[in-house]
Amino acid sequence: MHSYLTRLNTFSSPVLMIIMIMVAITGTVSYFRHESPTAHIQLHSVGFLQLNPRNRVDQAQILFDLETDLRSVWDWNVKNVYLGVFAEYEAEGMNQAVMIWDTVITHQKDANINRTAQTPKYLLKDNGRRLRGKKVTLKVFYNVFPHAGVGISGNVGSSSFFLPDEYMRASQ
Repeated sequence: MHSYLTRLNTFSSPVLMIIMIMVAITGTVSYFRHESPTAHIQLHSVGFLQLNPRNRVDQAQILFDLETDLRSVWDWNVKNVYLGVFAEYEAEGMNQAVMIWDTVITHQKDANINRTAQTPKYLLKDNGRRLRGKKVTLKVFYNVFPHAGVGISGNVGSSSFFLPDEYMRASQ
């Protein structure tokens, strides 16, 4: 009568069509999300601002206070949320942005973050000697990675400050 391949095709075609319809519905629903994440960031202190003797580049350690509430971006379609803090400053007429801290949030219960005097994962470095006296803006951003559909990202908080005019060592 019919071969096994014909029977497999008869079964798999409707199943795959249903899966494709479900993915299309999921992708469409992701456009109508209404989230309102909040974040507040501010400078806690400048740990140090120094000239790296080996690379001959300016580097600074910035400790910051961070409060975020990303629970509103969480729903049944969220796989994880990437949260990052970057420092932005202007040097020679160009905006420079340097990532100083990031994390991946995998559960909604972990989406409410309160950190005081958070040490950055990465130092703020400039390939020239252009950090002294610069106005630096700390910005908090997030990226939502869904199981299916369109990813969402946005900036949720910022704060500005000036770095010292002279090099300073870390306080002992």
